Parts: sequence; C-alpha cells; structure tokens
Amino acid sequence: MMTPTDTLLLRKIFRLILADGHPRWTSDQFAMVLGFTNRHHLNRAAIRLGLPPVVALLMLHRLLCVMRDAHREGRTVFTWAHRHGLDPAWIYRTTRHLTGHRWSEVRQVPPRAFIRLTLRHLQRTPAPRRQQRAA
Repeated sequence: MMTPTDTLLLRKIFRLILADGHPRWTSDQFAMVLGFTNRHHLNRAAIRLGLPPVVALLMLHRLLCVMRDAHREGRTVFTWAHRHGLDPAWIYRTTRHLTGHRWSEVRQVPPRAFIRLTLRHLQRTPAPRRQQRAA
C-alpha cells in the first residue's frame, strides 16, 4: 500500500519527467533535483514504488525532451538530432527499448501516453540477469 509520501514522490518524479528540464542530466543530477542524495537512493525508491530503474526514467526524460524540442522547431527528430549533435539512431533504439514499438508507431503519441506505454512495456520485460562469476 502506498503512503501519502509515496504518492507525492510519484507525482514529483512524473512532473520532472514531463518538465522541460535539462536533457543531458546525469543520473545523480536527476536524483538530486528530486531531493535524493544520489542515484542509488532514487533507484531504491523507484523500485519500492514499482517504477523502472533510474536509468530508464532518465532515458524517458531525455527522449521526451528531444521529441518536444523537435516538435517546437518544426523539424523531424532525425534532422533535429543531427543539428544538435546527437546520434538519431540513439532515439530510435531508445524508443524501441523503452516502449517495444518502432519510432514510426509512437512519434505522434502525446507525452503522457508515451510514459504509460513505457511503464507497461518495462513492467512486462524481465530485467537482464547478471551472470554468476566462477569461484
């Protein structure tokens, strides 16, 4: 059961993901903006709340910033990425990783629906397992 504090934290996380924040934040910077001392504390809180790891949340934020900026400038994401020195393939791969869909299938999806798609996909996708080291 979620406490009122958990609910506030969830709202804070999603407001930050949807905000026009800095798309090149590190995981630690992202965590500190949310009031955590580092990414590890945020990661534990995210897992407790049933959210994906911080890395996935940060990728989602970055991708939404790129989509929003490209839309504002009236450019395709491909031309926007080239103009700003980003690899367009990163956008396509990240979209596929986060949502399970190709870019062409989700490029017109509103941000909140994009987040729902991402959360649904990441909850269904098992986390990669670490290999055990030989003793």
